[in-house]
Amino acid sequence: MKHKCLAKTTPIPCIVRDAASDILAEDDSLAENMHRVALHPLDQFRAFVALRDKGQSDAEIAAAFFVTPQIVK
Repeated sequence: MKHKCLAKTTPIPCIVRDAASDILAEDDSLAENMHRVALHPLDQFRAFVALRDKGQSDAEIAAAFFVTPQIVK
């Protein structure tokens, strides 16, 4: 079985930001994944729970990801 590997010089996209920023890493990750390919509902649920656990309200999460608060709940 042949494994696919990236070359050592392959560029990897990343987000570099101030550690003191109010934007959570989970926000960046979820936004990137939702806009590229729709997340599986279970992955979306887990991401919303993680954001809620970090103190965001259902309304804040919904507004950030263009869904209704009912979807977040």
